Amino acid sequence: MNNLTIAGILGRDAETKTTNNGKDYTKFSVAVKDGWGENEKTLWVDCTMWGDRGAKLAQYLTKGLKITASGRAGVNVWSAKDSGEAKGSLTLSIDQVTLQSGRKDDGDSGERQQKKSFKSNSNDFDLNDEIPF
Repeated sequence: MNNLTIAGILGRDAETKTTNNGKDYTKFSVAVKDGWGENEKTLWVDCTMWGDRGAKLAQYLTKGLKITASGRAGVNVWSAKDSGEAKGSLTLSIDQVTLQSGRKDDGDSGERQQKKSFKSNSNDFDLNDEIPF
């Protein structure tokens, strides 16, 4: 079973596009911290959420937002134009996303943070309704 769950911070605002055959998809990138101290690194994950759910959530998926996302992991491989060096990135086709809190720079107000979870295959959320928060 290919299922990966990540928690991190959105590196850019989500962007919704439509494929040539009319399917909507929403793309965004998530920065995930790995390691400690001097060995800490940032892993960037390119995320895609298919369908109306992603399009409706896009307005809330803004740079700096803390999220948890799960879905099918993949790898995108290409050659750099200038050097021909092989490059790659981790991809995630989102099944579920949870909005953890406000922007990274909001600070700690001591208030309890709200979490909102959306499954892309759930029937609990009517796609004709507004986002419920």
